[in-house]
Amino acid sequence: ALYVEDIHETLAREKDHSIDLILSADTFIYVGDLKRCFDLAQRKLTKSFGIKETINKEEEEEDEAKRRRGYFSFSIEVLTDEITSEKAEEKGKQLKGTEFKLRKTGRYGHTDSYIHSLCYEYGFTVIKQDAIIVRKETGDPINGAIYLLQINETSEVMSELWPLLGNIPAFIDTVHNELSKKALLLVNSSDKNSASYEMDHLCYRCETQEEYQDLCSQLLNQGHHLSIESMIGGRLISIIQLKQPIQYLGYSVSCIEVPSPKIGSPYPRGLEHAEFVLREHPLLF
Repeated sequence: ALYVEDIHETLAREKDHSIDLILSADTFIYVGDLKRCFDLAQRKLTKSFGIKETINKEEEEEDEAKRRRGYFSFSIEVLTDEITSEKAEEKGKQLKGTEFKLRKTGRYGHTDSYIHSLCYEYGFTVIKQDAIIVRKETGDPINGAIYLLQINETSEVMSELWPLLGNIPAFIDTVHNELSKKALLLVNSSDKNSASYEMDHLCYRCETQEEYQDLCSQLLNQGHHLSIESMIGGRLISIIQLKQPIQYLGYSVSCIEVPSPKIGSPYPRGLEHAEFVLREHPLLF
């Protein structure tokens, strides 16, 4: 069927987890803010991608994980970091580049960092990304990019946790990069036994007692489980067992530690640290 209408209306009408592939070619240049598109794509794509491409059982089992989740592919015009105000110099500072911008051509450009932040927020993995020339404008090439995304295993959990805990993948990226600098990387392998240590949990700090109670309550309302709440060092600490582990960069995070604030020792709100479990003697680490 062919529908001539708003892209949001078309996707919203479809049943949840009923679409195997969403392909958007040269469309987002007319949309601008892509958050609703990503949100709808995450909700409408299948969790069980049904195309059968293999001919023998071994190949079918090997490719099962790749086929069981829907794909999202699209192109954009790439927006490089630009100053958002022509009067930035007069203000004595350079403003940050915008996430998307309507150009004089009447088309929107999007930054690559914006696309990746949406992937984090809505639970997509970038399978492939290529730089392309989307068109020529008065003889000059217009830089673009094409993306192939796949909905990942923790998309629903990630989208639920995002408003409460913030950008978890970006935080793990920071931890991962620091480990890289110190040559202490976890082996990115499906064989967990090959790693010398694993990420046990993430810690999220609250600024007030009310915030602590509210965060724990919201996490439990999402279906996560209170593993334990103990008085340690004069303040309560809750360990929340996630209903589904966060899988990212080879790490599997199954718990969130939420300490209540200690009187006289304020901490800023947000993700603070990741804790690891050693698989070998500390002196050998």
